[in-house]
Amino acid sequence: MMKTARKSQKDKTFHIRITDRGAIEAVMMTINALCSISSVVSERRLDTVEELVAALKHQLSNCIRWLDRVPDGTLYQCGFGPKQLKMLKKNARAALDQQVIPSEDDYKKREMMSKQWEVLEKQREEPVANRVKILIDTSFLLSYLSSGSDKNAPSCKMVVSYLKTQRKYFDLCLPNLVVLELISKLKQQYPFKKARAEFDQLLEEISDCRVALNEERMNVFHIFDRYQRFSKKKLSSNLRGNDFIIATDGILLKAMILTCDRRMFEGTKKTYRDVYRITHLPKSYFGFISAFEKRKESLTPPVEK
Repeated sequence: MMKTARKSQKDKTFHIRITDRGAIEAVMMTINALCSISSVVSERRLDTVEELVAALKHQLSNCIRWLDRVPDGTLYQCGFGPKQLKMLKKNARAALDQQVIPSEDDYKKREMMSKQWEVLEKQREEPVANRVKILIDTSFLLSYLSSGSDKNAPSCKMVVSYLKTQRKYFDLCLPNLVVLELISKLKQQYPFKKARAEFDQLLEEISDCRVALNEERMNVFHIFDRYQRFSKKKLSSNLRGNDFIIATDGILLKAMILTCDRRMFEGTKKTYRDVYRITHLPKSYFGFISAFEKRKESLTPPVEK
């Protein structure tokens, strides 16, 4: 009996160890380190540890430069927000400054950064499994960025302020044409780097940069297919070319479409009910918020009592 009890206790301890998150992450880090070393060694002959470290640092440096060019949304779907990405780059640059054998100061710096990373992980709010998709068209984004010169700007800011409190419940959907139109407009006001910074800040404000990317390629065959698919819906005759593609992107995604464009709204509403025109009137954003809350409740399972 005693032997069975000891075995049971041993099995329980072993079970706790192999499911411990820290142990799993340590194993993954070690595997990644070994794979990285193996890949570097296989490409060139390295005779010393110093040469190996230099080669790995060169590879890390290239990766950092790539991260500086990452468009918003490509990493954030994996759970990396702007703060996590900034911390990752900071940690990587600290590793580049280390000697082959880290000093006591290097170890202390790494420990401090590990604690900062843990704090960020605890602060991060995990998104729910089923999320509402929200597609925002160019007119809404331009009104929001207009600094009050557009009469619809206050209402757009109210919508964004609300969405900031609901980030775990929705994914922001940006069709390629919306990004193209927005960057084109921003480029008329700013140099490219400034326009890109404005775009990045916009996504961070609205959705903490969690963006549902549009992976669909749009060539001539896709365009004909899209028009044929919606030929009986009268969308093609009610909407201009870009608006037709953007609206049908939202319909295919079953997203809530936000626009400030009257023609876009009226042309889409006849076919698809989940489109909302944001105007200077408070009832426009109240209507969207009410509809979002209903969608959220239908997707979120009730809490068991």
